Amino acid sequence: MVERPRPSRGRGDELATAAPLRALISDVAALLAASGDPATMARIDRALTIGRPLEAPEWVAALGRRLGRSLSPGKPGPKPREEEDTGRELPLL
Repeated sequence: MVERPRPSRGRGDELATAAPLRALISDVAALLAASGDPATMARIDRALTIGRPLEAPEWVAALGRRLGRSLSPGKPGPKPREEEDTGRELPLL
């Protein structure tokens, strides 16, 4: 960590290369100020709160395979408890 972060002023640094992004988006301020359609904006807002990628499911699955972990949401709630095998049979009544 650094004492005081310094602005990059549109240049790349050790974490990111800015040139490819600048080539795609000429006016970042206008892009951020633009309002999209409500359905897209709602998807983006939901994605910001869950911390998962906002991409096609196929892309997310491919990235998960590359990372060796699941990026898709799992089933909610606690995992079922596994019953302990005591090695004894229960008597029939």
